[in-house]
Amino acid sequence: MKLKLFVSALVAIFVLTGCGGNQDTPEQLFSDLEARVINNNTKDVLGLIYFPEGTSEEVLQNVERAFSENIEYENSKNGGIKSMKLSSIEYSEDKLSADVTLLIIYKNNKTHTEKGMLIKDNGQWKIKYNF
Repeated sequence: MKLKLFVSALVAIFVLTGCGGNQDTPEQLFSDLEARVINNNTKDVLGLIYFPEGTSEEVLQNVERAFSENIEYENSKNGGIKSMKLSSIEYSEDKLSADVTLLIIYKNNKTHTEKGMLIKDNGQWKIKYNF
């Protein structure tokens, strides 16, 4: 009985605090991305990227490694990422994809603009990664 209560409480905490990774909007997606990148949780970032069904484990590992190496490079070059701001969103007609512009602000106050595409997958926004 105590175990059921504990599990129920744990699930409720994750749902109420948003720790389950709910990306109903592009803004929520980038808020999650910012937190994961700043905390250097590169493995967790994979959950925010759209991978077609059947993507091999090798591809997932390569994407994780490339992302991790990029973060390490940015950390050494610019002192790390201070914040990320979604500066523009342009939705497709069917609202199932969006072109976005992201402003990255580094700890040394340099900035970089990155353009990308989002895709809505099973009701959740994901980053479209070009393989």
